[in-house]
Amino acid sequence: MTREAHPIRPATLADIAAQVQVHKTTVHRALTGAGRMSPELRERIVAVARQMGYDPDLNPAGRRMALAKHGRLLPNRTIALVMPRMFYRTGYFLRIFQGVMDVVTDAGFALHCYPYQGIETGPATAGIARGEVDGIIALAHVESLEPMVRSLRAHPNFGARPFVSLAHTVPGEAAVVADVRSGSCQLAAHLFDLGHRQLLHFHGRDNQLGRPGDPIPLRVAGLRDAQRDRGLGAKALQTAVFEEREDESWVAESLREALVRQPGITAIVARHDPMALEIISLLRRWGLRVPQDISVVGYDDSEPTSVAEASRLSTVAVPLEDMGRRAARMVIESPAQGVGSRVPVVLPVALRLRASTAVPPAGGRPVLS
Repeated sequence: MTREAHPIRPATLADIAAQVQVHKTTVHRALTGAGRMSPELRERIVAVARQMGYDPDLNPAGRRMALAKHGRLLPNRTIALVMPRMFYRTGYFLRIFQGVMDVVTDAGFALHCYPYQGIETGPATAGIARGEVDGIIALAHVESLEPMVRSLRAHPNFGARPFVSLAHTVPGEAAVVADVRSGSCQLAAHLFDLGHRQLLHFHGRDNQLGRPGDPIPLRVAGLRDAQRDRGLGAKALQTAVFEEREDESWVAESLREALVRQPGITAIVARHDPMALEIISLLRRWGLRVPQDISVVGYDDSEPTSVAEASRLSTVAVPLEDMGRRAARMVIESPAQGVGSRVPVVLPVALRLRASTAVPPAGGRPVLS
């Protein structure tokens, strides 16, 4: 017969028990050092187990079932990281990933990466349901996070294991976030203090503004803090709402419409650094100089400053690696039955002033037709 006809099956506790002619519970006690038995019997069981090549790691499902009977979970020394499918294409996600890897590697843990799209029905669900991870770190939109958490908490093999959200918050769950309100306030204060009196905040979908746990409302609140502190009216802060489309033309369309409609806008606050760099490219294509005609600021400081344009972009530095490290430590150091504290951890941010901002033009911004 070929090897395929008789595949090698790893030895189990039942196999050892049959060989020694004892109950498999006795084998378990002998191999774990629990319970009372004669030294001779313990040595005999250990010797047979070694001879049969018994490896408890080859039968984790059986161990999970046994532990579950006593209300315990099997430690796997494995963490799941749930992120957008194309996380490796952007500096923002890559820097968070690096922070997670720093801690996971030093702790001797394994890391499983899953896309958050379809997490409730995709391949990750089976592994999580089997209890193959000790905890989860997730970076996803709020609308995906909440059903994800409900689904995970319903699995008996995940249950109260630690779940840590990054950048967004879910009520009752641990999170690591940046102080986005303070960052936006610092950006707006810088622009207002330069003399700008009408800013354009270029943000995402309109329904994000009222969703708890999403950072966009906090970003808007920070901008309004600076506006209010300087006694400026509502006109000082304008918004441009865009709907993302695959062809990415929405940035150009939304931006041009806002600038034509509001000729007094002399500074733009972008949603993040990649968008700020795209906006600068569009403005130059339309004949506007940055920062002589219009100032532009980003958010997150995620793009490598070795890139010429990124090295000139004023922005807010978000501690992305530290966010990843903190989240990984929270999962690894948490009790087996869940995160010790579920209060969000808020990390400070820092303003980075470079060459994309200046005083507004004395004669006003050139008008787009």
